[in-house]
Amino acid sequence: MNILRFILTFLLTICLLVVLNLRISDKPAFGSLLNPSTGFYQFGENPSELHLPENIVLSELEDEASVYFDERRIPHIFAKNEHDLYFLQGYVVASLRLWQMEFQVLAAEGRIAEILGNEEKFIAFDKNQRRMGLSYGAKNKLDLINSDPFSKNLLESYTAGVNAYISSLSSTDYPLEYQLIGYQPEEWSAYKTTLLLMNMSNVLTSTEYDIENSNFLSLYGKELFDSLYNDDNSKLEPIVESPAEGWKAALNRDSLEIITLPNPANTLLELSTLQDKPDVQIGSNNWAVSGEKTASGFPLLANDPHLKLSFPSVWIEMHLNTPDLNTYGVVFPGAPGIVIGFNDYIGWGVTNAGRDVKDWYEIEFKDEQKDFYKWEGAWRACTKEIEEIKIKGMPSVFDTVIYTHLGPVCLENFETQAGTKNFALQWMAHQASEEYKTFYLLNRAKNFDDYIAALRYYSCPAQNFVFACVNGDIAIRQQGKFPILEKDEGKFYMDGSSHEAWTEYIPFEDIPMMYNPSRNFVSSANQIVADSSYPYYLNGVFEYYRNRVINEELRKLQKATVEDFKNLQFNNYNLMAAENLDLMLAYVNPDLKEGEHAEVYESLKSWDFLNEANSLAATYFQLFSESYYTLLWDEFVEAEVPGGWDPYKWKKGWKAPGEYQTFQLLQDSVQHIFIDIQGTEEIETNGDLLNLAYQEMLSKLTKIESQEWGKYKNTLIEHLAMIPAFSTNLDLGGNYKIVNATGKFHGPSWRMILDFDGGKIKGIGVYPGGQSGNPGSKYYDNMVQEWATGDYHELLYSTDEASYQDGNFYQVNFKKR
Repeated sequence: MNILRFILTFLLTICLLVVLNLRISDKPAFGSLLNPSTGFYQFGENPSELHLPENIVLSELEDEASVYFDERRIPHIFAKNEHDLYFLQGYVVASLRLWQMEFQVLAAEGRIAEILGNEEKFIAFDKNQRRMGLSYGAKNKLDLINSDPFSKNLLESYTAGVNAYISSLSSTDYPLEYQLIGYQPEEWSAYKTTLLLMNMSNVLTSTEYDIENSNFLSLYGKELFDSLYNDDNSKLEPIVESPAEGWKAALNRDSLEIITLPNPANTLLELSTLQDKPDVQIGSNNWAVSGEKTASGFPLLANDPHLKLSFPSVWIEMHLNTPDLNTYGVVFPGAPGIVIGFNDYIGWGVTNAGRDVKDWYEIEFKDEQKDFYKWEGAWRACTKEIEEIKIKGMPSVFDTVIYTHLGPVCLENFETQAGTKNFALQWMAHQASEEYKTFYLLNRAKNFDDYIAALRYYSCPAQNFVFACVNGDIAIRQQGKFPILEKDEGKFYMDGSSHEAWTEYIPFEDIPMMYNPSRNFVSSANQIVADSSYPYYLNGVFEYYRNRVINEELRKLQKATVEDFKNLQFNNYNLMAAENLDLMLAYVNPDLKEGEHAEVYESLKSWDFLNEANSLAATYFQLFSESYYTLLWDEFVEAEVPGGWDPYKWKKGWKAPGEYQTFQLLQDSVQHIFIDIQGTEEIETNGDLLNLAYQEMLSKLTKIESQEWGKYKNTLIEHLAMIPAFSTNLDLGGNYKIVNATGKFHGPSWRMILDFDGGKIKGIGVYPGGQSGNPGSKYYDNMVQEWATGDYHELLYSTDEASYQDGNFYQVNFKKR
C-alpha cells in the first residue's frame, strides 16, 4: 500500500502542483506538501529506524525508564512507578497517533468547522454535538475526577506525557494531517480524555429510536407497532441463562404500560434536520470456555470488537510494566491503561450491550423566549449556555443550548399538525462516572473477585465483560448503569412536564452474570442479556444471528485449541440466509428460475450459506434480501442507498422493523398494510414483492463489476479525514450478522485469543492497520494483510526486561533531567 500511496501522490504532484499552490477561499495551499523535497515525502520513514531518539531527557519523570519497540512498533513500557508509566504511555501514544487523538476529541466537542471551514454540514454537525451534551457529560466526569486525588494524579500523569511530546515538536514535525488541513495541535488535558470517552459512548449508545417509534405509533397505533416490532426473544438465546431457582431481584416493581397515545396530530414533520443515526452494525463477539472443553485443561478466551474500519486504527497495542503491574492489550489513543487485554492472572474482553440509555422528552415552553418550561403544573426556569462555534476563516456562529432537569434540549421547533415540539435528552453518559477505574483495576486484577470489584465503577456505555483466569474460572457479566423503567418506557418519547430525572437504578447484584456455568462456556454477540423472566424491563437494539452460531459451535467443541478459536472468529456461516432463503425462493415464479436465469437459481439453491470471498451465491442473496426489504418497507426506507449496504437508509424520522422481525413476519405469513407498495394501483402480496425483488437482483447483477462476494462487498478501511490516497479496499469474506462480521465499512477492529495453558497466559492478536498514524510509514498499515488473511502475532508481555535487550527491539531510554 505504501507503493500505491507513492504513485498516487506522485501523479497528484504532476497534475495539481500549480493548481494547489493557489489558495482557494479558506482552504490551505497543498501544493508545497506534495513537493518531493519539502512535502509529503519527508514523512516517509526508514524502516530500520524509529521516530524517537535512543535517549530522551525529561524533567517530568521521577526515575529512569525504558520503552522497547518490537518489529511491529508495539511499545513495551518499563517504568519503576505509576506516574512514569502513565506519563510515558501518554508520550508514546502521542508520538504515534497525535492527530487521531486530537481530531476525535475536536469532533466530540463540536469543533470541526473550526478546522475544516464554512460548510453547512460541518456547522450542523458541531451544533448537534453541542446540543447532545458531549462536552456537558465530559465536564461532569472531569468534576468527579478532580474531586479524587488518585484519579486526578493518574490523568494528569498521562496528560503531562502527551504535552511533553507535543512541546518537543517544531511545526515541520507536526503529523501530515495538520499540515494538509492547516492547523496545529493544542495542549492535551484530562478534559480531552473524558471527551474521548463521551465520543465512544455516543457511538455505542445511539441506536435508540424513541422519536421514530413515536411517529409510527401516532399514525398506525400500538397494536400494529407491537405486531411488527416484536421484541419476543423466546426463540433466541440470551447472554445469561435464567437461574434454575429463578431471578432474585433486590428491587421489584409492578409493571405499568407507558403508551404515547396514537394521535395523528403528534406526528412530526420537517425532520430533515434530524442527525443520521450511527451505524447499527457496530457490535462485537466474545466468548470463553473452561478447561473442561479444551485440550489443555485450561480456559481459552476470545474477543473481536466490531467498529468502523479506519486509518489510523481505532486501537493502539501496548505492553505496560512496573514492579507491581504487567499488562498487555489495546487502548483507545488518548486514554490511559489497557481497555481489552490480559495480565499475568486474568484476561478480559468486551462487547456492546445494546441497551437503550437515552430517553427523549417533549418540553413545553412558556413562550417564545424559552426561559421557562412546564413542570408539574408550574413554570420552571431553564438554564442556558451560549455556544460559540468557530468557523475557519469566517465569523463565529452562536447557538443557545437550553438545559432542563432532564438534560439539554437537543431538538427545537419541530413542526407537527398541532404546532411545534421541542425535545430534551436524558442520557446516562451525561452523568459523572469513573470508567477509567474499571480498566485500572482490571489491569491489576488477579481473580474473579477482583474482576467484580473493577466492574462496580463502570456505567456507560454498557458492555458485556467476558473473563477467564489462570485458576480455571470463566465468567461473563453485562455491566452498566441502568435506570429502572416500566414496560415500554423509553421506547417512545415522553411528556417532560411530568417525568422526573432517573433516580432508581437496577442494583448491581441484579445485573445478569454467569460464573463457571455447567455448560462450560460463556459468550455474547450483542444479543439480549436475559429472557422475559428477568424482572426488569430490557429495551435496546439487539443481535439475532451471530450469537446462535457461536453458541452452537461452542456446544460442539471438545478438546478445543487456539486453532478452533481462530476458525470460529473467521466463521462465515450466514444463518439469516440459511433460515430464510428456501422460503424466499419458494415464492419465485418458475420462469425466473429457468433459461438464462437457471445458473443464478441453481447457485442459490445449492449454496452452503458461507459468505466466502469467492462466493457468487452470497452476492445473490445480499441483493435479493435487500431488494425485498426495501420493497416491503418502502414507506420507511429510501429507495436508493449508495452502495446498497446495511443498514438501510431510513427516511428521517422513521425506522422499519429489522431483518429478523421482517423474516419472522414472512415465515409466520403475517398480513399487514406495508406489504402493498406505495404508488402502484395493484395490491401486492409477499409473493409479488419477492418476485419483484428477485427480478431486481437479476437486473443488478448485470450492472456490477464483479459478482464474487469479496469484490462486490469491497471492504473499505478509510482514513478518518476520508482522504482516498490514505485509505484501502480489500476483497474479503464475512459480513454483518455473520461471526466474521467484516462488512463494507465495519468489522473486527481487534482480534484476540488468550490461551491459559499451564496457568500462564499466551496471547495472539491482530488489528487492521498499524501502530503509526503517519501515512508515509511502513507501520501505518503493516498488519492489514495479516488481519485479512487470518494470521495473528504473538503478544509478548514478559516481565523480564532483559529479554527485550537482545537486539531485536529498538530501545528508547528515558532519563530524568
